[in-house]
Amino acid sequence: MESRESILKTIEKARLLGLSKQYQTACSHSCELLSTADETILLIPNNVREINEYGTEKLNVPLDKVHNCITIIGGGKLKSLYSLLSGCDAISIDLRFLDISTVKNMENTFFHCKAHAIYFGDWNTDTVCSMKGMFRGCYTKELLLNNFTSKSLLNTSYMFYKCKCNKIELKSKEFKITNQTISTSMFDNIGGYDRDTIELIASDNIIRDKFVNRKNESAVELVTQ
Repeated sequence: MESRESILKTIEKARLLGLSKQYQTACSHSCELLSTADETILLIPNNVREINEYGTEKLNVPLDKVHNCITIIGGGKLKSLYSLLSGCDAISIDLRFLDISTVKNMENTFFHCKAHAIYFGDWNTDTVCSMKGMFRGCYTKELLLNNFTSKSLLNTSYMFYKCKCNKIELKSKEFKITNQTISTSMFDNIGGYDRDTIELIASDNIIRDKFVNRKNESAVELVTQ
């Protein structure tokens, strides 16, 4: 993965070569998309609160058409990542420099995303209220979500429904599902990415109380933290 300094140099070079495009967001502000042969960078200004229209699958920023490596940088006032990377089949997605400190909605963020690798860095999800369908139908090698927390979380329904990957890690003791959390079919029909089984590593709270996968239990290896 590139350093922030390297990414900024790529941005400068892409602008000089005229490889920058502006895309209007749901809130009538613009995001900048810079594309080179090997990399695509999405710059989100700090005045953007929402990228996509809530309630639709239409991407205002066409990341579903990107097939190289994607880096998303910026944010600061974002309230929603709704469907941001839905349908994306990039080689990799780097989210280490995306500020999610004010995000409340992560519904369908990676819906049917087929990136080989997704890098979250030290994401803190304290403000997120909904992760409904967040990784629904997502095909990626592994999901390392060990910094995820659930301080404000109210809905995890279908969060991993039909997700195919070799490993899901949810190790944080701060990620808890309570009786107030809607968690219908949270893990239903999960399975391996390029093997027969998927390894689910999570807290006892998640595995004991909320793992519901009656249709393919034999495909899941459970590891309690």
